[in-house]
Amino acid sequence: MRKLLLASAAMLSASAGMAYAQNTLASPGVERAAPPLLPSGGGGAILSAPVSAVGANNNNNVTARALPGGTMNPAPGTFVVRLGGRVTVVGGAGWTSADTFTAPTVAGVPGVRNKVQPYMLSTYARLYPGLDAMATNGLRYGAGIEVRMNSTGAVSNTGSSLGGSANLSGQTLFIRRAFGYLASDNAGLLRVGEGDGIIGLMDGGQTSGQNFSVSGVLNGGDGVAMLLPAAQIPFAWLSLAGNEYGTPKLVYLSPKFFGFDVGVGYVPTQTNGYDNSTAFPGSYGAAACNAAAGGSNSGCATLSSSNVLNDANRYRDLYQAGARYNGDFGPVNLLAYAAYYGSSKVNYTGAPGLIVANGPLGNASASGNYRNLSIGSFGTAITVAGLTFSANYLTGDMNSQLALNPVGAPKMNAITGGVQYVVGALTVGGEYGQVDSQGSNALVGNSQRHESEFDIGGAYKIAPGLTAYADYYYAQRHQGNFNFQTGATRTAAYNDVHGQAVLLGISVNWSCLILPAVPEGYR
Repeated sequence: MRKLLLASAAMLSASAGMAYAQNTLASPGVERAAPPLLPSGGGGAILSAPVSAVGANNNNNVTARALPGGTMNPAPGTFVVRLGGRVTVVGGAGWTSADTFTAPTVAGVPGVRNKVQPYMLSTYARLYPGLDAMATNGLRYGAGIEVRMNSTGAVSNTGSSLGGSANLSGQTLFIRRAFGYLASDNAGLLRVGEGDGIIGLMDGGQTSGQNFSVSGVLNGGDGVAMLLPAAQIPFAWLSLAGNEYGTPKLVYLSPKFFGFDVGVGYVPTQTNGYDNSTAFPGSYGAAACNAAAGGSNSGCATLSSSNVLNDANRYRDLYQAGARYNGDFGPVNLLAYAAYYGSSKVNYTGAPGLIVANGPLGNASASGNYRNLSIGSFGTAITVAGLTFSANYLTGDMNSQLALNPVGAPKMNAITGGVQYVVGALTVGGEYGQVDSQGSNALVGNSQRHESEFDIGGAYKIAPGLTAYADYYYAQRHQGNFNFQTGATRTAAYNDVHGQAVLLGISVNWSCLILPAVPEGYR
């Protein structure tokens, strides 16, 4: 054991290159040359040359056929243990029209006034343990995990507990992805667990323009995080977004035929099924479901009917289907996909939802009346000579990220387009997005939400495992009679907010690939 641990420690190798927004495989549909292998001093172990750091998703588990890439393809009767890591530090400034908040004057008494500073320095860490294996009959299998560093949230205002070591204890680790897979060149890929759905796997951040900067661009990126929540726009296109991949699911992708593959997926509930139990270590009964009762049990993961208003805005039995083409026409690579998501919902059995008059500014609809999810997602990316043009369109019954749309609300429409150019160690690009949705459920029939954003930036590979990046981000949000600062309705305050951010970051990545000696009898 001691020798194996020493050999494992010696096999950490720095890795170059960018990963896309969630640090998964940068181009899952594009085959690349496999990295050379070097014999190591560890018994039976092989060390890979420096490669692009990969996340829970890698070139072994995103398509039916394993692709050359950042993680070595296992040979029959062998397995690869992998551990990737990433530490990122980013500095910059973000300004919004909500940075200064002044409460209204009441009875001649001026309201309180608060302000935030624009500049900040932030850091985060991620770990990517996993396994890729192949049986002697050619069956591939394995698992992927994504571990992230949690931030502390608001700091205390009681003297010495403000920051410092008090905050460090709040920077815990949590699981973001955790799935297993089975794959065969001829039978397809089956993934089970908490991981990406059809949109995330078929797009891979390419048609949604997430790959030109380490920042994450529009998908909850570093620029977005530098703005106050009032100015932050949720990523509507779902690809690699937490609300899409953060639920346990079954996903199947077919083998590729003449450049085409198809896929289906199923998500039974919005949360992990273990959330229903106090018996499983780690759940602690926070959402225990001992009986199908209202009140304290309204958060049950498996409720199908409820008299609690907040339960009515929950989908269940989410089903997914999609088709994709990825192929070359001479020097041009084309990626295109189309996907559909539909669902049922928790049946609301409480008092009927009513339309209640609320003054001259409009009417407010009570909760409880929602439509099932029904959305279409379409994306394309064309690459030639290092230049990529991308576009993605999502439309249908949805309100923000996989939230149900209230009855009477308009369908959501979101479009994004961008360009990326890669030359040597430098990648630059830009992305624009626009989202039209209902927004506040309380303003159905009164106003809708309109949001637009863009990001320009790029990254430069300084050395193996070391990447610098810079971005400029801008966002604009509007909804009549909705206060983005407080969430209140029927008010003319803060109906419009905008923000912009500039940032400069440095990211250090590493990758460790270990092929232990095959134990006797393993074959």
